[in-house]
Amino acid sequence: MKLHAIAKGLDIPSSRIRVHQMKPYLAARGIELVVHPFPKSFAEQRRLLDDLRDADVVLVHKELPTFFKGLWLRRIKKPLVFDFDDAIFLRKRLRKGTYFSHHRLRRFRRMLSIYDAVIAGNEYLADACKESELPRLVAPSPVPTDVPRMRTRAAHETPRIVWVGLGTNLLYVRQLAAPLAALARQADFTLVIVSNAELAASDVPGVRVENVAWTLDGQERELARCDVGIMPLELESPWSRGKCAYKLLQYMAAGLPVVASKVGMNTQVVEHGASGLLVENDAEWTAALARLLADPALGRRFGETGRARIEREFSYDRVADLWTGFLRRFA
Repeated sequence: MKLHAIAKGLDIPSSRIRVHQMKPYLAARGIELVVHPFPKSFAEQRRLLDDLRDADVVLVHKELPTFFKGLWLRRIKKPLVFDFDDAIFLRKRLRKGTYFSHHRLRRFRRMLSIYDAVIAGNEYLADACKESELPRLVAPSPVPTDVPRMRTRAAHETPRIVWVGLGTNLLYVRQLAAPLAALARQADFTLVIVSNAELAASDVPGVRVENVAWTLDGQERELARCDVGIMPLELESPWSRGKCAYKLLQYMAAGLPVVASKVGMNTQVVEHGASGLLVENDAEWTAALARLLADPALGRRFGETGRARIEREFSYDRVADLWTGFLRRFA
């Protein structure tokens, strides 16, 4: 079976994770994956139509079509599958008191009218496609499992709390300024930021910050040097409910215990009290992190439980099996 995908490049996390890195795992299951960039001109559209002629299925990742792109997509006379991992039918931030966007919703519905099936990163996203009655697969963003594991911290070493992600999402870390400052008054730790941008010390007064430039391999080594992974989100945001908890998956693959906002897919990934802790307010953030810093043995138990779950449910092999069974229905 030949699967052609249209996706952005390796520098875009969702495209890299959900499309490009799937290639060897799909190949092991008899699916040849060819990835194309989005065409930017009419000439590129014509060339891509020619390239897609030998496809059994065409997958498009996360791009909501404009009217004219929709017309072009309809010219692809192959089964079309749409893959996405964010609430792209909503605004990411509040505007005039709402996340709702007529423009985004219109484009989302246009997408549903064009495609033959949908792969969604979580149940919340899949439910947004329910009215279309398209075949739907819920498949999480897979995480590599052949990564360095958390080392045992020596007694004299300062504990490290880590956040990994794009600089555009550092606002979630800034929202933890108060609970982190409260934690710093009762425990010694370093807040490690692995990102393409830096968190200023003034953003979290009273907290020791270490910024590490993100690289694909470097992020995995850095996580293994840390002791707790965090994923703060806005509790009342529908955009947060659409997030696929990928940071948590990365931390857990490395064997780290996690602390996360109690919202959306975070609540499905984290088994509260078994692989990590779910929190809802500043006091709970401070208490949860203090508990893990004070009890490394508890953190190791959480980390082992989380790592085992990653291997069972969120590995590339597991997600490639899901994709294979679903895509072969349309080939």
